[in-house]
Parts: sequence; C-alpha cells; structure tokens
Amino acid sequence: MGVLLDTIGSLVIGSAFLLVMLKALFTLTSSAHNINMEYSLQHFSEEVITIIDSLYLEKAGTGVPASSDIVLNATSRNFRFRGKMNGDLSPIDTVEIIQTMANQDTVDRYGYPLRIYRNGTLEAGPFWLADTLEITYFDQNNDTTFSAGSVFSLSMEFTLTYDHYSTEHGHYNQIHIPIIMWRYFNNIYKNEA
Repeated sequence: MGVLLDTIGSLVIGSAFLLVMLKALFTLTSSAHNINMEYSLQHFSEEVITIIDSLYLEKAGTGVPASSDIVLNATSRNFRFRGKMNGDLSPIDTVEIIQTMANQDTVDRYGYPLRIYRNGTLEAGPFWLADTLEITYFDQNNDTTFSAGSVFSLSMEFTLTYDHYSTEHGHYNQIHIPIIMWRYFNNIYKNEA
C-alpha cells in the first residue's frame, strides 16, 4: 500500500513539475515572439519614416515654377503637393499622403490605412495606424494654417500598429509605435525668395 501511495505521489509531483515547465516554455516562447515583433515594428517604423520623409516630403516643390502652386491640399488627414520626385529631368509629379477611411471591421482589426499616391497611382502603403493621422501645417511665421498657399512646414503625428500575442489574456493585442515628424519645406522657401 505504501508503494502505491509513493507512486501516485510521484506521478502528481512529476505532472505538476511538467506542467510548470511547459507553462514556462510557452511564456518564454511568446515573450520572445513579442520582442521580435516589437523589434520588427520599430525597424518597419524607421523605414516608413524614411519613405515618407526622404522619398516624398523632401522633394515637395522641387522644380515647380515660382508662379505655380506647390501645396494643393492641406487637411488634417490629407496632404497633396507637387514636385519632381525623380530629379531635374523628370516631369512634375503630384503626390498625395492620405489616411483613407475604412469600414469599422477593418478599423477594429487592422487600424486606419495610410497610403501614398503619385499621380493618382498607389505607390506606398497601406501602413496601418492605430489611430487617425494628424497633420498640422505652419505658415512662414510658424502659425498654424490650413491654407494650402501658405504652408511652409508641417508636423505629422501617427501611431503604427502591429498584432502580438498576449500570454496574460491568451489572445492577440496590438503594440503601438507613436511617431511625430516635422518637415520644413526648403524648396517652398526658395520659391518664395
């Protein structure tokens, strides 16, 4: 009888130990996955900033005659401007950075889509935002403006998002990377001079 009780006790203790080890392994694996996803989102965020700033915003007004409008639309979720995106020999392009609207199911699952169009053709995106895009425009005196003709700089605020697995809740949650960008349009200043 004592041997049977010892065997049962050993099985219970061994099973409990095995469950603790499996739970620890699962927690470690999901934590490693979450860290990898956060790193990936941070790296992706840097790429998105480079795309928006260096490939598009930096070239606003490049090659546009002083008599022409550079900024065509300046709202809190849409910025449309003109410039030569591929150098001096290319034609003047129209670029639009816009947070397009999505249905509620898409917003609940992925967020808000940010897209970049060049001459009406989708060129980059969608990049998924956790909340709505906020663009604030400033005139030559650094006063806030929404008049397309008086934009000299802008501040763009958005939060990129990505799903990750939550060990506490047993389902996917979103991680967020908030971003604030500022851009002074050198080419607009040059056209005004």
